[in-house]
Amino acid sequence: MKHFFYLGSLYLLCTAAFAQELPSEEKVYSGRFYLNLEYQLKGGLNLGGSTPIPFPQEIRAIKNFNPTLAFTVEANATHWLEHQQNWGIRSGLRYEMRGMKSDAEVKNYRTEIIGEGGELLKGYFTGETSTTVKNTYLTIPILAVYRVSPNWDFSFGPYFSLLLSKRFEGTVGEGHLRDPDPTGIKTSFTKENGATFDFSDQINPFQWGVQLGTAYQLTPKIQIYSDFSWGFNNLFKKDFETISFKLYSLNLNLGVAYRF
Repeated sequence: MKHFFYLGSLYLLCTAAFAQELPSEEKVYSGRFYLNLEYQLKGGLNLGGSTPIPFPQEIRAIKNFNPTLAFTVEANATHWLEHQQNWGIRSGLRYEMRGMKSDAEVKNYRTEIIGEGGELLKGYFTGETSTTVKNTYLTIPILAVYRVSPNWDFSFGPYFSLLLSKRFEGTVGEGHLRDPDPTGIKTSFTKENGATFDFSDQINPFQWGVQLGTAYQLTPKIQIYSDFSWGFNNLFKKDFETISFKLYSLNLNLGVAYRF
């Protein structure tokens, strides 16, 4: 609940910032709202996934990668700081999916897996892994916006995300697990006789990072845009030590925006 409180408070502070009065000679009204406020609805796809930075030696090769269909929907408002509308501050609410499927070849990869009999096995795995990630978030971006020309604008700033649903699971096969260290007791697996893992409950409920974007004005109302986001904190909770390296969320959001 505290994450909802923090996220809600942050959004209210952003909204209050938008509502600041301009100098009287620059004040223009349209009903209850200033004309220097601009509203958008955005819809698009997130392309990306969760990755270690830098790549650890345990991951020897990525054999297959699929960013999956990850949809985003956003409503935002831009408060232009001047009549010329060159500089502004933008914030809003975004519902987004972040997901991927990947197949990798690993060596001495620390993990926990569930055997055929339901027993929990811990150790160091060498072989092939397949991972599926599918998380959904409610995100607040807080961005500075610069309009380079009537058709182009750029944005940059932090974002804060609250986890709504989570999935991080997969399988291991064609390899072996050694316990309690890379030279310990060996348990072998095949594609037909593999094992599974599920770390969904270890997903960090709060994410934050930075977002960089650009948009091109196709018509007075329609834009196409691209937003790149880089997560700064670990995908997993702080006390999760099964995987020895951190994972960070990297996503490219491509879509269409409608301007009011």
